Amino acid sequence: MALARVVPEGKTEEFRKYPLSLFIMRVKKDDGTLNKIKIMTMKDKMGTRQLPTAELLLEGSEAYLISEEGKGVKAISHMLNVTRLYNASSAIGSMNRLYSIVVN
Repeated sequence: MALARVVPEGKTEEFRKYPLSLFIMRVKKDDGTLNKIKIMTMKDKMGTRQLPTAELLLEGSEAYLISEEGKGVKAISHMLNVTRLYNASSAIGSMNRLYSIVVN
């Protein structure tokens, strides 16, 4: 899943004014090469350094639009909520299992 902007040709200088859309795309092609992904900037974060955040240029990458154009954040927020619920229930289950091991 990738949040990206659909920018008309010749308007790349003002790309930030276009809203984000949600795409599904493969990082690598079948032959192992990158799907025309170019790293523009890496973010310097204080928290989770194991999971890097970057701005990527996906110009010419093969991707499929799965949200309405410009409604990507709204579309991905539903998926993030499902992930949050899954992580919370997994954490509770793990704590319950650990507690039962310690008590018995």
